[in-house]
Amino acid sequence: MAVKKKKIVKKTTQKEFVVEWVEIDSVKLWEDNPRMNDDASEKLAEIIKDHGVKSPIVCWDKNRTIYKGNTTWKACKLLGMKKVPVVFHEFSSEVSAKAYGIADNKASELADWDEEILFSMMTAQEFKDVDLETGFTDREVALLDFWPPEEEEVERAEVEGKELRFKVSIEVDTDQYTEVMELVKKLGEDFKGSVVR
Repeated sequence: MAVKKKKIVKKTTQKEFVVEWVEIDSVKLWEDNPRMNDDASEKLAEIIKDHGVKSPIVCWDKNRTIYKGNTTWKACKLLGMKKVPVVFHEFSSEVSAKAYGIADNKASELADWDEEILFSMMTAQEFKDVDLETGFTDREVALLDFWPPEEEEVERAEVEGKELRFKVSIEVDTDQYTEVMELVKKLGEDFKGSVVR
């Protein structure tokens, strides 16, 4: 008889935290941050310009190094902001602070988009009536409505020796045509048996 192993969940105690608005240069970037965020900080600056900073930066109180929010700090710097919202946390060690920084960045990758809902939401009239930054370009929104054939269809067509065809309809400005066509061709290359002309 197999014995089920009981999963042990670590208990954590969450302390209340205080958000302080501090001089932007009084906290410092995480020097060996494995996250490459220079390009992202420029895009985030556009979002912050429309929405403000809604999530505080997290620093280790011992050395005032940022372990969550390096991209936010860079974006605020680009916008010429003098102060940023910070939570100073008492990490038990530098390793603990780094582990938190990595975990925080990884957490943003854990969820996926429901592209159908997102496309429907972002193309609704209420979104067209306002000019607020979401981080998505018009091209990216248009490509949310691109539905290539399922992998099973591709495999079946390949086994049966049939050519697989599908259409893509995207409205683009003249100056975006070349870039969009390259994206579409790249998407087509991901499917065996499909031809993109």
